[in-house]
Amino acid sequence: MELKKFMTGFCLVVIVMSAISWFAFNQADSLTFRPEINVFLWAAPAFLVWFAEGKGLNKLCGEYLSLKNINWKQSVVILATTAVWFMLIPVLTIYIAGNILGCDSFGHLNIGILDIFGFSGFDASSLSGYIAAVAVDILLSLVVGSVAGLFSVFSEIAWRGFLPKHIRCSRYVLPVAVGVIWTLWDIPTMAFSEFHLAFFSMLLKNVALSYFLIEVVRKCGSIWVSSAAFGIIVTGMFVPVYTVASTYALTAITAFTALSLWGITLLFCRTDRVEKP
Repeated sequence: MELKKFMTGFCLVVIVMSAISWFAFNQADSLTFRPEINVFLWAAPAFLVWFAEGKGLNKLCGEYLSLKNINWKQSVVILATTAVWFMLIPVLTIYIAGNILGCDSFGHLNIGILDIFGFSGFDASSLSGYIAAVAVDILLSLVVGSVAGLFSVFSEIAWRGFLPKHIRCSRYVLPVAVGVIWTLWDIPTMAFSEFHLAFFSMLLKNVALSYFLIEVVRKCGSIWVSSAAFGIIVTGMFVPVYTVASTYALTAITAFTALSLWGITLLFCRTDRVEKP
């Protein structure tokens, strides 16, 4: 019943916001309403969960936002691994495919501007300076991304809290279902880009990320941790360590990195809490 109510509200919001987006896109100043649309889509999932479950705000926050069940040690390990993994795997992939093998669709490393703030004093053109600058970028991604990611908790309540709780399927099929729903939610934002390319690219990334982020909640016991992990991933994408020449390459690299990290989390991190049948 709760899932049906959620999906009813979900469909209504997507249809209305898509209509508004396509209308705004066809105006002379097509980007005028884009920030408002993004903010609404960022916050609305939490209100849909509140509407669907029909619980008081205190009870809802206690269920999804409580800190008492967090495995802090494991959370720190997973967040640190996320920062390292989402820096090193794209760097190595692009360096091998782009710089060494000359596959232009993968792009190239931006060795000269690796130091994103330009004040570390590292000579990124040398090997030692390159490694030091990568380490600085990983640290910045971990700190800045973890903090920024906490603001995505309004969405994580739905994608990593409510949906995994109410969708009845195996743990290996669940991320696909969540990834599809998560992607459909972003349809209103696709009015400002090439729809088919944006949709299928986002679908692949969201499904892959769902495997990892749902496992993070399962291992760490809180959507706060998955929010921080998501922030680290997004922040890492904006660090100018490399230039990806195509959306397809960026999608493939992100999906591969997320799925490989999911496998590591699945194998090496224990689940402390007892899962509901």
